[in-house]
Amino acid sequence: MDLLKECLNLSCRGVYDSVESAAVEGSVYVYWFGVSMKKEFVVRHRVAFSETDMAGIVHFSNYFRYMEIAEDAFFREHGQSLIRREEGEVHGWPRVRASCDFKAPISFGEEVEIVLFVSEVKVRAIEFAFALYRVEDGLRGKKIARGRMTTVHVVRRTGEAVHEMEALAIPEDFQKTLAEWVD
Repeated sequence: MDLLKECLNLSCRGVYDSVESAAVEGSVYVYWFGVSMKKEFVVRHRVAFSETDMAGIVHFSNYFRYMEIAEDAFFREHGQSLIRREEGEVHGWPRVRASCDFKAPISFGEEVEIVLFVSEVKVRAIEFAFALYRVEDGLRGKKIARGRMTTVHVVRRTGEAVHEMEALAIPEDFQKTLAEWVD
């Protein structure tokens, strides 16, 4: 129950009145924007000087990079790549939607924990949810941001213009893997 309580504290506080309301058949579920998700994928990153402004605070655009760092690590962990070149084709995962709500600043030298959740898998697209936390004394600390990103599996044939991409179904083996990450 302590792990469940921790998961609830790290996600949407105030959505549920009690820890017990999130216990479902003995599984741990994290609630995010009113959607339950089974697992979280975690990556840590130390803030580089180049990611900050003159005050040493991370520029807002880097939060999207942090989400992509987690996405790339998630893909690699599951034997996938964000860009795959085959003879005459380039397969990729462009973003069609991205958002980020900023809660607190982070600064040069601090470590950020990026938590990725697979919130929805469609035939051609994946929607990810993210929570970003300041790392304090080696542990997950205060939430600094939360975000969402939708990415679509596409192919572009060599020689075609970049805007001439075709959406493809997510490969079956990856669909099966992704299904383990959503409720």
